[in-house]
Amino acid sequence: MLRLQPWRTFGAHLPWRRIALLLVTVLAVPWMAHAQMGGHGRHGGQSATQATPAPPPLPPEPVVWPRLDPGAILCRTRDALTDEQNRLRDGNSAGLAPGCRIVQDVAAIKILERDGPGQTQVALTSQSGETGWTNAFLPAEPPPGATASAGR
Repeated sequence: MLRLQPWRTFGAHLPWRRIALLLVTVLAVPWMAHAQMGGHGRHGGQSATQATPAPPPLPPEPVVWPRLDPGAILCRTRDALTDEQNRLRDGNSAGLAPGCRIVQDVAAIKILERDGPGQTQVALTSQSGETGWTNAFLPAEPPPGATASAGR
């Protein structure tokens, strides 16, 4: 008489059992890990690996234009400016011509008149409203990033 032993037959003749166990493990392990992390992923809050976006860069600070920079010469009259230019051309370093001064701080201006590239009549837009002539380089077009906030 041939007697069957079911526990040996079941494991020996059914190789799909090992395949099924392998598939369950492969599918169940990632699902369990997802559940332990809170289950957010794509469906909810931010993942721990996502970086917060950097804030946008600040816009550059606008530049006052037109303006006189520190060191620019400002004279009350065109003749005083011409005298100052002649004095500088001749190499005379003894003081400024009468009626002229050196600008100490950035001064917003309004251009009133141009007399060639070397003489420009300007009005300070500060409370003093002083007018005068300068030989500072004041191009017709403002530099990149400048604003025309001081008027023209």
